[in-house]
This record gives sequence, C-alpha cells and structure tokens, in this order.
Amino acid sequence: MNARRRARLSEIRDRLNELKLDVETMHDQEEDYLDNMPQSFRDSAKGEEVEVTVNRLFDAICGIGDAVEAIEEVQGV
Repeated sequence: MNARRRARLSEIRDRLNELKLDVETMHDQEEDYLDNMPQSFRDSAKGEEVEVTVNRLFDAICGIGDAVEAIEEVQGV
C-alpha cells in the first residue's frame, strides 16, 4: 500500500474512533436512562424500546471497533 492510501486509512481510522466515542456517549446516556426508569416503566413497551436501543448501540460500538481493528491490521499497526 502506498503512503497516500496509508495516510487516508489513518484519517478514516481516526474518524471512526471519534464516531465510536460519540456512539459510546449515546449508549451510556440511554443506559443511564434505562437504569433510572422505574421498574413499571422498564417492563412497558417504552422500557423494552430503550433496552433494544441500548443493545443496538452496543452492537454499533463493537462494529466500529471491528472496523478500526481491520484497518489497523491492513496498516500493520
């Protein structure tokens, strides 16, 4: 891989890491919201919706992390 493409991949990796932090923040906020919900709300459709959101955001965090790792492997980092 030439230097220009390697530099571009580094930029993409850095952007992905920034986005991962943003998604982690949103995940933490939703998780806090869920944790502070009264049990009666947690058992409702709204509570289930928030729980699904928390799980999907976690999946997104893992996916972004996997993408970053793949880029680093290509770069030999």
